[in-house]
Amino acid sequence: SDILAHLIHDDSVAVVYAYNRSRPDVADRQKRSFRERGLDESDLLSEKFRPVEGDMSEPYLGLNEALYEEVGSMLPLIRPSSNVHITTDP
Repeated sequence: SDILAHLIHDDSVAVVYAYNRSRPDVADRQKRSFRERGLDESDLLSEKFRPVEGDMSEPYLGLNEALYEEVGSMLPLIRPSSNVHITTDP
């Protein structure tokens, strides 16, 4: 959440995609995480913030192909909670 908030406020960053595992409470978990860290929840309403949900075990990480290509074209990819190797092959 700290990295996410930093990127949202960074003027050199145009778009921030936040990849989450698909779960019914994704938005609530994101808000709770911000609240617990003393971050401003309204940052999650920023036009540059784009939450996406998927399944890393599925082709294209569970995203539709167009979104996968769009996200894949936006580098660098930051994934602080685990090591993930992304290739362009589904």
